[in-house]
Amino acid sequence: MSIEGFENMTSEELALTVIRCEVNGLYDVIKVANADLDALREKCTHPHWRVAEYSWAPGHTFPARVCDYCDKCLGQIEDPKPSVITATIYRST
Repeated sequence: MSIEGFENMTSEELALTVIRCEVNGLYDVIKVANADLDALREKCTHPHWRVAEYSWAPGHTFPARVCDYCDKCLGQIEDPKPSVITATIYRST
């Protein structure tokens, strides 16, 4: 028994094709999860936040306010005092 288009593949090629399909499926799951996360963050009122190093790209971070509940970055902290960031005592009330 063969599946059309796959009968001439080696077992390694077939295994790699299966991996590619599974990876593509996981990317689709990630897209849906990110959309769900965005929707939850839109509902969140962000009543409490903490100071955290926010990474917007590999090797690039800045001190930012981050919601304690949904982890949304609420913005960069301008001219922060190093002792305040280290102690993470900036808090909303």
